[in-house]
Amino acid sequence: MIPSPRNFLAALALCLPALAAARPPVNPAQPGSSPGHAAGPGAHFVVEEDMPLSIHGDINLAMEPGTTVVLTVEIDALPPGGTTVLYAVDGLVQSLEFTNQTQETITVTSPAIDGGANHAVRNIAIVGPQGQKTSSEDVGLMSFSNSLTGGNCLACAFAYMYQIAGYGYCVGGVPSCGLACGWKGGQGEAAPANRSAEDDLDILRNYRDNVLLNSPVGEYYVQLHQDLQDDIFAALLADPTLVARGRAVWDSWVPVAGALVDGQGEQTDITQGMMDDLLSLMDGLAEVGTPHLVGALADLREGMGLDDGPPASAIEFQVRVETSSTGTVAAPWAGVKAMYR
Repeated sequence: MIPSPRNFLAALALCLPALAAARPPVNPAQPGSSPGHAAGPGAHFVVEEDMPLSIHGDINLAMEPGTTVVLTVEIDALPPGGTTVLYAVDGLVQSLEFTNQTQETITVTSPAIDGGANHAVRNIAIVGPQGQKTSSEDVGLMSFSNSLTGGNCLACAFAYMYQIAGYGYCVGGVPSCGLACGWKGGQGEAAPANRSAEDDLDILRNYRDNVLLNSPVGEYYVQLHQDLQDDIFAALLADPTLVARGRAVWDSWVPVAGALVDGQGEQTDITQGMMDDLLSLMDGLAEVGTPHLVGALADLREGMGLDDGPPASAIEFQVRVETSSTGTVAAPWAGVKAMYR
């Protein structure tokens, strides 16, 4: 279209607080882009190639409170004399005049978060004369609080953000992390049967405790994530596409951690697509990250040979982790393989 840059699985697995830093405004939509899903008779939001969409086809952007976003609205044809399109921001109807061109922009700001809440959502929709939505497609601006990781782990925070970025509302929160929905739109919603944040978090915790912490190099990566947690969380909210891009990595790499925990590493493939998703996320983090984070990403790519193609299996990936030149102690190749067969 999220997280340790030194070892993605270790980053997801370690539970420690993080702090999101303020970032400048973003402009995820520009005139001239290809139109996406129609969002009303003759009018639609322009969807950039890397704009994340929810499972319902809505544009969902995750960011810090108070971030300015420019959205482009396009009409199918400009009638003589121009036309007016109505849109609503959190139910407040406003008008957008089209006089000389088929595209115009609107500027909106991600919402403030009420005290004690973990997030807030601002909804933008194209509407009819009575304020009714003219289609099911919306734009959701999702603000996330620094308090998400207060006393929680980065994986907990990401799992919570993942839910909302994917579905446009909270789907039960993450109870084991103490993260409830805290927003009226999520009350009573049930998590989809095929998506269990709790199961994923159990896998990641087991990977951390039973795989990584069994070796000096694994301990090194766990400590490294501790050092980089603030940089990672800030970067995730600095680019509205990163949480959605992180979802693809989460979905494909969490099962790899599970296979290593269950002794199935040799039977679990690592594909080029999985590596591409991981490297794309790392590129995105580097584009908005601190110098500390950028340097760590570069070291990881070189030390683990991530640009040299995918390993043959999950166990071979773990071998790269344990024998990485970036670790403080390199474990013997044969010894590592014997641990995860």
